[in-house]
Amino acid sequence: MWRTDKASEVIAEAEKLGLRLEFDSGLAVAVKQKTTGDLAEDKQGAIIEELVKYLPEVRHLAKLRAISVRAKEFLGKQILVREVGVNDRGFTVAIVREGELKGVGNGDELTISLVREGRSLTLTSRAEDLLFVLNEEGAAGASSPGNEEQAPRKGLLERFRR
Repeated sequence: MWRTDKASEVIAEAEKLGLRLEFDSGLAVAVKQKTTGDLAEDKQGAIIEELVKYLPEVRHLAKLRAISVRAKEFLGKQILVREVGVNDRGFTVAIVREGELKGVGNGDELTISLVREGRSLTLTSRAEDLLFVLNEEGAAGASSPGNEEQAPRKGLLERFRR
């Protein structure tokens, strides 16, 4: 845990010195802001070296930050969550449940709502255990906004069951 705490401190110092840390398509990226003077350049160079010393932790923290920012765009959207259960024969099985993204915490802590055994539940889940199901913008058959009443939405899993 000490290395993660130290990495957080180094990231905060880097941001003070005009470096913005990003996680882009699986890559940790330090974006240099414009600075004035050789002293500022030297300080940025030194802090970049510090970031590299803690790169696994820095990358992980940047990834969590990126998940949190991106997930906020999916609030209220449909999700499928993978849960692990045991069947009647005692075998471990993956169970797929349908739900909705309700909130975004720090890192990859996401609040979801789902129905399990007839009860509505609000749970915290990790991003890696969720699949977001989105409709393509402007898809054929999409209803236009208006005053007409919409029929209740069938769940994704319900549509495929026979």
